[in-house]
Amino acid sequence: MKIKNILLTGDDGYKSIGIRILIQILKRKYNLQIAATKKQQSGIGGALSLEGIKKWGEEIVDGVPAVWVDGTPADVTEFSQGYFKKKFDLVISGINWGENVSYCLNSSGTFAAAFRSIGVGLSKKAIVLSWVKLSTEWTKEHFEKCSMKDFLYYPGEIVYKIIDLCIKNNFYNKNIININFPENKTNKIKFTTIDYDITRYYKYPVDINYKNKTYKYPKETYARNKDTISIKYDTGALSKGYISITPIKF
Repeated sequence: MKIKNILLTGDDGYKSIGIRILIQILKRKYNLQIAATKKQQSGIGGALSLEGIKKWGEEIVDGVPAVWVDGTPADVTEFSQGYFKKKFDLVISGINWGENVSYCLNSSGTFAAAFRSIGVGLSKKAIVLSWVKLSTEWTKEHFEKCSMKDFLYYPGEIVYKIIDLCIKNNFYNKNIININFPENKTNKIKFTTIDYDITRYYKYPVDINYKNKTYKYPKETYARNKDTISIKYDTGALSKGYISITPIKF
């Protein structure tokens, strides 16, 4: 399958570290275009901003033309189907700061951007890339001043090889490839299925205040279970240090 024109998107912002890593590793081979949220939108899933007038703008990020949309990742795809006159060979969403596994895909802006891009006809194929990070980093704002040097081998070069692998194997006859990288460097891969029970992986009881009728997510106490989940699942492979590759049919 021939891939030349790639759209980069995601939910961490159009200048996110993840997008800038992709620029560095892909610009030598592909024609790149960015369309992404103006600012951090993690955890917003497939939400749409249906009311009000929204702004958008054009910039250059590390030599690549970019359009930012002041909205959600799903808003970006809706905007893009009108903005771009030609379809892309591939949409890549990420590299997200924080893994997207199990039913977390349902609340992931990164996954929603890829999923909806196929639905609105921007491309027939999409890859979602996510990297295990501390929960305190999931919603951090990303800035251009951050150096890319620390990321160009891992996950950078490994991402490049896996993207090439997906293309050479025609995306394993699926529409979306969901890929998660463990925090520590590795080149070990497992092909996986989606875990049906996220509570086996994450332990995060919501902090409920019955007196004040409030609740919050205690981000500092997210815990990952590394021992009991089969490596046939995305959660199990990731927790045991493997790169998890999950082909998904749209």
